[in-house]
Amino acid sequence: MILLSYKIRLNLLCVITLGACMIFTFFNTSYSEVKNTVVYGPNDMPYGKSYGELAQMHWNNHVNLETTQSPASELYKPPKCSFNEIENMIFLQDFYAETPSNRDRSFECTIPQLPVVIPALTEGCSYGDFQDPAERNDQKLIECVNSHNPYAIVDVSIDGKQITKINDYRKTSEFFILNVTNIQNEYGIEIGSWRALIDGIMVVVDLPPGEHTINYKANQKLPQIIAPDDPPLKTNVNYHLIVKP
Repeated sequence: MILLSYKIRLNLLCVITLGACMIFTFFNTSYSEVKNTVVYGPNDMPYGKSYGELAQMHWNNHVNLETTQSPASELYKPPKCSFNEIENMIFLQDFYAETPSNRDRSFECTIPQLPVVIPALTEGCSYGDFQDPAERNDQKLIECVNSHNPYAIVDVSIDGKQITKINDYRKTSEFFILNVTNIQNEYGIEIGSWRALIDGIMVVVDLPPGEHTINYKANQKLPQIIAPDDPPLKTNVNYHLIVKP
C-alpha cells in the first residue's frame, strides 16, 4: 500500500497482460463514515508506525512538558490552541484528569495538513515511577498501565461521526525507553532513561482541508478500578480545527 497525499489510500494493481497499471482508491470505512477523511484502522501502520510506536513517541514528549504546559498538571494554563507536532504528525493533547478542574477542554487550532493523532486514552508507566527499587520490574509496569484503562468507556467522534469499535484501538506498546529530561515534569519522575510501557486508545486520521471537529471523552466504570484511591477517570476534549493545505 502506498499513500499519496494525506487524504487517499491507494492500492496499485498492475495488469501485466495489458502492460498497464490500474489504480483503485478506497477509504477505510469499517470504523468510521466520515466523508473524505481517512480513519486508520487499529491494525494499520499509519505512515509506517504502529499504534504502540506512536504511543511511545507521544509519551516521551508528554512526560517532559513543563507543568504549565502539561494537561496533567493543576498548574496547566490552557491556551486557545494546543497540540504537539512530532515527526510531521499532529498530536492532540492528552488529558488524564485526576481532578475536576482538568476534565473539560476546548481548543481552536489552525494546523497544516498532516496526520492527526488522537490520544483518547493513555496510561504510561516507567521504572522511574517507583521509588522502591524492588518494585522496578516488568510485572509492576503491566499492572500500572492496566490500573484504569480496562475500566474506561471511551468515545471518539470526527465531524460528528462516532468511531465504532473504539475498544479495538486499545493497544499496549512493547517495552521501550522513556527519556526523562525535564526535572520539573508533572509526574515527578527522576531525570534518566527508564524502562517503560504505555497502554492506550489512539486514533490516526487524515483530514482534508477545511473546518473539522474532533471530540474524545472517557468515563470510568465504577466500582471496577484497580487503583481505588484515585478519582474516577472523566475527560471531555473538543477541538475545532482549520486544516490548511
